[in-house]
Amino acid sequence: LKPFGWIGGLAAFAFAACGAFRLARFNIQPHVVDKRYFVGLPIPAAAAVVATFVLFMKESSAVVVYGRELVPPQATAAGVLLAMYGLGFLMVSRIRYRSLKGLDMRKRKPATILTTLLLVLVIVASHPSLFLFVFFLLYAFSGIVRMLPFWQRRYPMETTEQPAQGKH
Repeated sequence: LKPFGWIGGLAAFAFAACGAFRLARFNIQPHVVDKRYFVGLPIPAAAAVVATFVLFMKESSAVVVYGRELVPPQATAAGVLLAMYGLGFLMVSRIRYRSLKGLDMRKRKPATILTTLLLVLVIVASHPSLFLFVFFLLYAFSGIVRMLPFWQRRYPMETTEQPAQGKH
């Protein structure tokens, strides 16, 4: 963000401020929200996108994957600037993100879950900094994808929001 001067500094501040606003909203929610979803991108997920990007970029200022420069340094810096503002917006948005709280693992097939976890582990172990960044980035985009009309038609979202006890 340094090449952008005060605009870059504002992006870092906006990211932190949006995290604080999200936390404040979470603490004063007037109703019980469906535990299967987070409202807005969770702060740890947004921070994980930033942290894994830093790990991924530790050797170069350009996006380099398997020895090939995919994005030059100037475009990478601009992408980071936009990502900081975008992640901040996603944290304070009303976009719903899937939570692991609502997954009932007892109904799933243990062999399928273990095989999938092993495959994910092998893929991540092959190039940890790249695949951890990709994993958290995909999670950040997942809420947006779930809002798109084609996804809504295919997987309609159930809502089970109820008023909090004692408040009407």
